[in-house]
Amino acid sequence: MLRFALERAGQTVIVALVVVTLAFALIHAAPGDPFSPSPDDPPELAVARERVRQAYGLDRPVVAQYGLMLANFARGRFGESFSEARPVGEVIAAVLPRTALLMVPALIIGVTIGTLLGTWQGRRAGRRRERIVGVATLAVLSMPEFLVGLLASIVFATRLNWLPATGIQTAELATSGGLVAVADVLRHLLLPGGTLALAIAAIVARYQRTSATEAYGEEFVRAARAKGVSEPRVASAVLALLALSALAAPWWAPYDPNAAIAAGSIPLDAPSASHWLGTDAAARDLLSRLMHGTRVSLATALLAGMIVLVVGAAWGGIAGMASDRVDRWMMRFVDAMLATPRLLIVLAVVAFTERLPVSGLALLLGLTAWPMTSRLVRARVRELRATDYVAAARALGTPEPQLLTRHILPGTLPVALVGAVIAMASVIPLEAGLSFVGAGVAPPNASWGVLLYDGSVRPLQAWWLLLFPSLAIAATVMSVSVLADHIQRHIRAGA
Repeated sequence: MLRFALERAGQTVIVALVVVTLAFALIHAAPGDPFSPSPDDPPELAVARERVRQAYGLDRPVVAQYGLMLANFARGRFGESFSEARPVGEVIAAVLPRTALLMVPALIIGVTIGTLLGTWQGRRAGRRRERIVGVATLAVLSMPEFLVGLLASIVFATRLNWLPATGIQTAELATSGGLVAVADVLRHLLLPGGTLALAIAAIVARYQRTSATEAYGEEFVRAARAKGVSEPRVASAVLALLALSALAAPWWAPYDPNAAIAAGSIPLDAPSASHWLGTDAAARDLLSRLMHGTRVSLATALLAGMIVLVVGAAWGGIAGMASDRVDRWMMRFVDAMLATPRLLIVLAVVAFTERLPVSGLALLLGLTAWPMTSRLVRARVRELRATDYVAAARALGTPEPQLLTRHILPGTLPVALVGAVIAMASVIPLEAGLSFVGAGVAPPNASWGVLLYDGSVRPLQAWWLLLFPSLAIAATVMSVSVLADHIQRHIRAGA
């Protein structure tokens, strides 16, 4: 037991070191540094900049900077905050209590509700109420978290005025103390904490439902199939309709997506017979922009899914066939990739490349989404290595590369396909989020994220600008997730 604990502790240190190294490499891959001189700087400012660079060690070689960073981290020194003008450790210590006050209750409530809900679904799989609850949880998962928070703020803070949208406490009650002050803090935490708990509960419920279904058996699932449950058919039809509209957008879209409909056309015109989904602030037809945005978003997700399928299957297959030592090191790299915030990597790459084309964005999203698929494939390869037919092929002298490509990888294809489909479901809201903050597709070109940003500017005056892109994202992610579940059920049935 002690040896296992020490091994895991050592592996955790290695993963942390890899994460720190990746962050260091990403920061130094960007051109220049925070104090790089500008040609327009006066001489005295250039001298001051150089002094600051020397004080922070930025004039040293990269290897020396890396060693200095590790040494400072080992001593608990994380540098100075430019915006706060104090040590970073003090900044973290100052915000940590509020972060814990928000995250810990949300995590506990979300996990508890998700576990209970998922167990209930597993015991009643295939029944009408369970399917309604399953659709609701899947709908929550299908919406980008920033969009769920935005909608919650619009409804509960702006329209109903029940909850505050910002802050941790009312200024007038900050010094009052007692139950009134505690209740005021809880009221401020209810909106962000509830949004986080809702997202956590939906994720946990999905995983718990799968586990509970396997534990209780799949009699309910088989009964549901006998009754003609056709979620995969509906999901396939939705995806086919979206794909058709994306492919036919240049011919079927009634207007130019990036230009005003006509001189004197009405901006922010509500849906009507002439403009089925209305117009935006620039008097552009929303239906045309949505169809062309579907081309961008679906193409990004499809390309990223293909990358995940190839890279994840290759990495997981090699790790599963390799020796224990090689497998351990390869999996530690996967752990480091999973431990590194994906959004940090994406934003860092976008920052020093200025603007990525759609193909580059899909490549970046795919190369940051394959680790989970590689773990699934690696586990499947380990299972197949112990089967009789693989042992027979090895006994006949089949080389290891041929054993992998002919006898093992074909058996991992369904698992890899599930991983790629799940990755596609995660890429769609991520691409929307990047475009929403201006780091993805550049306006005036249309994508679902760009359309969401346009709708967030006037969510009450022009509700259609936010509603229809949200429905497109939710319908796509839900359909992809349903197909992934369908494939997983067939894998378990054939196992």
